[in-house]
Amino acid sequence: MKKYRIPFELILALVVIAANIYVVFAPANSLMNWYTTDDAFYYFKTAQNFTEGHGLSFDGISRSGGFHPLWMMVCIPVFSLARFDLVLPLRILALISILVSALGGVYFYKLISRVVSKPVAVLVSLFWMFEPRIHGTVTQLGMEASVNALFIILLLYQTALYEADFKKSEDNNRRMLWIGITAIFTVLSRLDNIFLVIMVGIWLVFRRPNLRLPVIIDSLIIACSVFVSYFLRVGFQDNYQPFVTSASVMVITALVVKLLVFYAGGLYGRKKASTLRIDLLRIIIAVSIGSLITGGLMFVLPRLGLFSSFPRTVIISDWVLSLLAILIFRWMYSLTTRQNTLLPVIPEESILKQNWKRWLILGLNYYGPVGLVMLAYIAFYKWYFGTFSPVSGQIKHWWGSIYTVYGRPTASIWEFFGFPERPEKGAWGQALSYIADAAKNLQFVFKVDPNNDVFYNNAYMGFLILFGGIILALVVLNWNRICEMVEKVPVWPLFAGCLAQIINYTGTNYVNMRSWYWVGEMVLIVLLFALLLEIISNLAQERLKIKPAMLQSISVLLGMVLIVQFAALMLQQVPPTVVPENEEAYRGGMWILEQHTEPGSIIGSTGGGVIAYFIHDRTIVNMDGLMNSDEYFQMMENREAYKYYDRIGMDYVYANPTMMEQSEPYMWMILSQIKPIGSYGGATLYHYIPTGK
Repeated sequence: MKKYRIPFELILALVVIAANIYVVFAPANSLMNWYTTDDAFYYFKTAQNFTEGHGLSFDGISRSGGFHPLWMMVCIPVFSLARFDLVLPLRILALISILVSALGGVYFYKLISRVVSKPVAVLVSLFWMFEPRIHGTVTQLGMEASVNALFIILLLYQTALYEADFKKSEDNNRRMLWIGITAIFTVLSRLDNIFLVIMVGIWLVFRRPNLRLPVIIDSLIIACSVFVSYFLRVGFQDNYQPFVTSASVMVITALVVKLLVFYAGGLYGRKKASTLRIDLLRIIIAVSIGSLITGGLMFVLPRLGLFSSFPRTVIISDWVLSLLAILIFRWMYSLTTRQNTLLPVIPEESILKQNWKRWLILGLNYYGPVGLVMLAYIAFYKWYFGTFSPVSGQIKHWWGSIYTVYGRPTASIWEFFGFPERPEKGAWGQALSYIADAAKNLQFVFKVDPNNDVFYNNAYMGFLILFGGIILALVVLNWNRICEMVEKVPVWPLFAGCLAQIINYTGTNYVNMRSWYWVGEMVLIVLLFALLLEIISNLAQERLKIKPAMLQSISVLLGMVLIVQFAALMLQQVPPTVVPENEEAYRGGMWILEQHTEPGSIIGSTGGGVIAYFIHDRTIVNMDGLMNSDEYFQMMENREAYKYYDRIGMDYVYANPTMMEQSEPYMWMILSQIKPIGSYGGATLYHYIPTGK
């Protein structure tokens, strides 16, 4: 009789569910610690209003589209139950997040187990699901991060499977179509995943002949070169703000023009090998022609009204930067692929003639479904909300042009690439946060003042150099093994998609990025960590003669430590019991606000997600505009928001006094029309005085 063996993936999922499930049944005051961001309640209140017949609206007055569609689709049926009990939907949504995250963890294990040993795959997958920073972003919060992580991982997994099957057979159009359908859900889970979806498509479509990596890296070089050229010419923040539009237009123009010129110039393959001198000349000519055409178009495009002007010298600096970067990349690419020339040799009469049908069919199968759904989404958004893109994104770009508490735009080249002044707070924070922790611990060991920035910065740089040097040495000494593993998982399109997403924000003066923006970067960092750990594991077996059984034991032990530490932290964050007098303490602020306002009052708030969801017989209006209408945003920009407040009959404002009285846009938007009543629940309640009274 054959013995039944429980799949490890099932065990992994059950462990994740078992470690989190008690949260679903925790007291309401503890459960609220699971939802640690006000932004999640933007989804919840809008979903509740939709089920009650108010449409997609946060306040029930104006249509609000500041959300990602897939997570809203999940929230709407869940929050139909809010009419019976406001806490019940929060419990159900926590359960859904746990189940989705467990499924994402299973597919993460299936993805990395293709390239690393089982002990490493087990440990890293447990790390993905139980590391506090990842769990706090992906599983908790109540944001879209759980479905975002699932579909990013699923897209990468399907891509890896397609790659493996491609080596055994010809193209599989049906499988490509399924990957395209997965790409739809990936974009709907977070709209800025469109960059990852585009890069994965290039990776799959241009698999034969192998043009994909040069096309992807060239695209990044072209985009970065333009933005960096602008920064070098005009500076950052306020100096750069007048040129944001022209820089964005130049990036799009340069991508189209230069990639076509590079192809025509033979940079993606030639039938016969040439000398180094000829290859260099081809690259110089192709880059120069591409820059010349792009520069010429930049003189024409202002006549179409796309932008008013641009700094002419960026054409020259872009040519220099892109030429240097492309030369360096072609040299490194030829070394790593062991080519004798800078440009690849493809023994075909015509690359386009031989492959255009393949590329077209594969492209239609992959990009077709995504394109159709995105066109339908944009059309619906324009019809329903009156604008082609989410108002929340437009507002965060607008914040970059004013002085506000929400943050300031890109201030350095390092920040442009995702490394702000405190790098652990940026896009790559999942990796750099451990270095920051090491620096803080060193401060504690030496009893240095925590506010001593000089010591912290020196310690941070020291640890960064130390760990960076160790990692670099491991990569260099095990380069061939690294290359073999990278071929089995789509690291390059993931990296390219992440970097494109980052510079899309930092290059356009977007502010107030949050931790859940960087789920793709988290996946990339942990994936690279798995590859590095596999190298260390191999070295331990080869050099130290450690047996595989010992490594398995170490993996299990470390995994148990992760789970125990996670459980202890969760019990602290979400206590399973509370004293009776604190059972509804989370509603304390709402009770106070209800005591000082009348039923039926319309109350403005700069955030207001939690308050709007729990308050009774009052309407909360989102004043920052992230969950308000396009009309309201236009009024804010024109400094006429008071007309909107007057029209809806706003009675009060409940907000942080610093934001209202000392920060743009509120200090010039409403300050003259509010009178403080008192401070309640950590904020100030103002009486709103309509215009003319």
